[in-house]
Amino acid sequence: MLSEQEIYKWLSSFLWPFFRILSFLMVVPFIGVPLIPARIKIILAAFITLALLPELKVPTVQSMFSLQALSILLNQLLIGIFMGLALQLIFQVFQTGGEIVAQQSGISFASMVDPMSNISMPVVSQLYLIIVTLIFIGLDGHLILIKKVAESFSVYPMNLGLGDFIDGTAFLHDISWVFKSALSIGMPAITGMLVLNTAMALITRATPQIHIHSISFPLMLLAGMVILLISLSHIGLHFENAIEQYESWFGG
Repeated sequence: MLSEQEIYKWLSSFLWPFFRILSFLMVVPFIGVPLIPARIKIILAAFITLALLPELKVPTVQSMFSLQALSILLNQLLIGIFMGLALQLIFQVFQTGGEIVAQQSGISFASMVDPMSNISMPVVSQLYLIIVTLIFIGLDGHLILIKKVAESFSVYPMNLGLGDFIDGTAFLHDISWVFKSALSIGMPAITGMLVLNTAMALITRATPQIHIHSISFPLMLLAGMVILLISLSHIGLHFENAIEQYESWFGG
């Protein structure tokens, strides 16, 4: 006959890591999207938890309904959510960079609804997200996610206080990196359009009889396509830097 304490020990050894992994999968890119049913995420989190159980050190509690148990549960949920949201920020860098490129190139009017998030965004942003997602999957990104959430139990033990976790979470203190990285992706478009607009202004000033408005829009579209091709050739490097930044945020 199992005692009440043994039942609590078995339940806590499974539930604490399960909730961290599940909350991570619920918000992580391309797994936490609404298109994937919650049942699939729960089953995947359960399998990952069972695989990691032999290596985990789970804190013991006197009761599953105590304040201590509730505190541990909330900590696991928040740690998983923070780690998933940090990876979302990595992908948002490319979405924002694509919006900058589209806006500067004059092709921001070409937009579509993202079927994964149901959000309208420029086609350039969608193209960037598709490319970085394919790169991530091609580099076994799904295995990287499992590895990262497994390592989190060593970096952030289950008995870690929430205040200690937030103080040690570098991405909360380095959120400006997202905007700087997005700007670096869009910088070729900003620079190219500035040069083109300056050239058209000089042409208009030198030869006023030329109807610059009739040729400026086609030139901007053509220049935008060239700049887009140039920026796509460097997207792999930007993504590599982004993944290294994510690793540094969580003790990689």
